[in-house]
Amino acid sequence: PTFFVCILRSSFIMAEHPELWDDFATFYVEHLEAITNVMDVELQYMAHTKEAKKAVVVAGAGPGLGAIQVRKQIKDDVQLYVGDISPQMVEISKSVFVKHGIDIQCQDTKTDIQVLDNIDMALPDGCCDRYLANLSWMFVPDTQKQADEAFRLLDEEGIAAFSVWGRKERCNYITIPLELAKEFDVPTPEAFKSFQLGDPEVPTKLLKQAGFQRVNTWYHSVPLAMYSGAEFVDLISHMPIWKPVYASLGDKAADFNKRLEEEAQKVLDVEKVIEFDNLGIVAYK
Repeated sequence: PTFFVCILRSSFIMAEHPELWDDFATFYVEHLEAITNVMDVELQYMAHTKEAKKAVVVAGAGPGLGAIQVRKQIKDDVQLYVGDISPQMVEISKSVFVKHGIDIQCQDTKTDIQVLDNIDMALPDGCCDRYLANLSWMFVPDTQKQADEAFRLLDEEGIAAFSVWGRKERCNYITIPLELAKEFDVPTPEAFKSFQLGDPEVPTKLLKQAGFQRVNTWYHSVPLAMYSGAEFVDLISHMPIWKPVYASLGDKAADFNKRLEEEAQKVLDVEKVIEFDNLGIVAYK
């Protein structure tokens, strides 16, 4: 039989403004990929990725670090599809594979890297026995559709593993700029409306409506290696999700950044950390 792995990433922001993610790609590799990869590794473990016998679908390829890890776990005859909505992310993924000595031009390496969207995937029903979606589910325009799509792609013994933003009170990486945006009376990013997925009952209901029989969840808080409030400003101001906020701020952007630095520094000064809380989810078909 033909074995393959699919790695995809999608969001309504990516779909509508992929150029923002193109501009963000290099910064993401340098500052954020190590953070998001913590959950990549955890989902790979929880889904028993290396034990997959048929195929694996992984949502959230980004610039390719998680994809390389999957490639190294799976059997040599397993096909690997790596995808991202951002053409620039895809190009970075290709370069990462080449750097690791994988000739993506050779059919024997079973690796295909391309631009793909994970809520409407051109793959047959029951094509895989593992599905992983790291930090992409909360971005899609229809969260039920991604749950349904995961169920459709999995065979009768399939396992799906997701991660989404977790507890809002433990996610000051998001809440600090979010509260400041309200203070400055500018619209907050649309994506934060999906913070509700951090309540275990919400994704559990979506997955069971899709047809999954059992769902298990856990929280995992990841610290960001921030030495100063200024570093936090640099991070937020480069993120595509905050670009509309900065556009709305206009000449108030400098004041916003000053307050952002102050609030982040307050956290660090009381010997706490900037946190990115995640909810992990495993669903059994």
